[in-house]
Amino acid sequence: MFANATISLVRPLAAVLGALALCGACSSPKKAENTAKPAVSTASKAPVEAVAKPWPTTFQRECVLAAAKVEITGPKGLIEHLAIRQDSLNHAHTETATPEGLRIVESHKPESDQSPIRAQLDGLVIVADEMLVVIESPTAEKLVIEASGDAYFRYVDSGEERRARTLRLEGDQ
Repeated sequence: MFANATISLVRPLAAVLGALALCGACSSPKKAENTAKPAVSTASKAPVEAVAKPWPTTFQRECVLAAAKVEITGPKGLIEHLAIRQDSLNHAHTETATPEGLRIVESHKPESDQSPIRAQLDGLVIVADEMLVVIESPTAEKLVIEASGDAYFRYVDSGEERRARTLRLEGDQ
């Protein structure tokens, strides 16, 4: 009776010890310290990306832009600063890769209720009555916003405003 109990205890114990032994055998040996200095290559390994320019602060203040059509062109990083309100019932949204860069167009569907297209770029609230075009271009040097069709721009804190048939706003560095 005790012989059977001993064998039944030895088998699981042997299995556990065998598994532990295998785990220890699977570990990699410790690496010897390499005191030799690596050779320095004179050839560059990968192209160095251009240092990102600081993002313009012009539109970080609360401001409003309203026009029939608004076109925003800017360098890499523009999309991270922009939010476009989606209204799939009334607005058509397209994103296209073009030679000039990523092009996003938000416009009215033919059967829409003509509700305004809304977006926000940092602190700038944008209301476009007909169309919003955004181009994130790798060759753009600065942020440029062109508004046409009864364009209105206002800084909320100072009350400074501009009205014209067309407005061109540029982001400072």
